[in-house]
Amino acid sequence: MFSAAHSICSLHYRLISGEVALEPLHILKTHDLIWHDWHVRIFVLGASHAVQLTRGKDIITELLTCLPPAGNSKPLYETSIEQCRQKNLHANGLRWGISLWECEAGKNEEQLPIGMGASMQVEFPAIHSAEKPLTRINWMLHRNTLLIDTLHTYPNEGRSVRSRTKIAPKQTVSRKEIPE
Repeated sequence: MFSAAHSICSLHYRLISGEVALEPLHILKTHDLIWHDWHVRIFVLGASHAVQLTRGKDIITELLTCLPPAGNSKPLYETSIEQCRQKNLHANGLRWGISLWECEAGKNEEQLPIGMGASMQVEFPAIHSAEKPLTRINWMLHRNTLLIDTLHTYPNEGRSVRSRTKIAPKQTVSRKEIPE
């Protein structure tokens, strides 16, 4: 069987304002970019991901992980995969549009690319299956919106988890501006 610590049923989405210690979550790969006046760092963490935006002393972090971050950080929002499909949040002058969903392994995975964006992918050693689990993160800047799509596969469970986050300054968000 698979470890409950690395299972879809253990995954939680968290949006945290303030300092977050990500190092204990096993950082495997990162990418940095500048979006508006925010420094954005995208992380592959074990079989999970984080997106951290920093501007001066303002820090806001999106996490999709099986384990909570170390320290005393208090999430602005937290949910399990089963409880949340879509949610709109406002934090630090930004609008966060979040979509989370499960799918059968191999289904909709080819639809992950979101245009002319960039991506990174990490495969993990197979534990109880011939297929290796992977985390793939794609991101794209579209007008005033930062769009981040992720795929997390769990071959031992025969399922995958997808997430899509649309981040935009609160004053510039419009339906026409954010690609579906």
